[in-house]
Amino acid sequence: MEKQRFASQLEQATSPDGAVNLKVLEDLVVDVYEHAERDRRSADQANGFNIDSKVIRTALSFGIAIYPQDGSDAETLMINADAALSRAKRDGRGSLRFFEAEMDKQQRERTTLQHELGSAIERNELKPFYQPLARIDGEITGFAAKSTQAA
Repeated sequence: MEKQRFASQLEQATSPDGAVNLKVLEDLVVDVYEHAERDRRSADQANGFNIDSKVIRTALSFGIAIYPQDGSDAETLMINADAALSRAKRDGRGSLRFFEAEMDKQQRERTTLQHELGSAIERNELKPFYQPLARIDGEITGFAAKSTQAA
């Protein structure tokens, strides 16, 4: 989709007073998604492209937050669109997800847990250990974090 056409359609979806025409916006989202699907099919048909003798395949995923129901300011909309994008990526290649309140709850819970774990480590309440993950041939492929309560 050309940038000018996208910008024109986006402009049509909003009025000068900030009201959003959801039908026009919905049509725009459908156009973007269909365009992405065509690109994905084209890439799949072309079997990707090669970089350093490795085949690279791409897919687009979309996370969408709509003003005002998903946020009343740009920062909130971006955070919520990111939460929807994360869910779309988990759903698989070429997915599109609209923001849902449950996503916000899950994101807040995940952020709270990360903060609490970090604080517990700083207070020496947990002692992290890192166990290497290796293939059968001995190549290290990553690490698993383990923890015990500090004495």
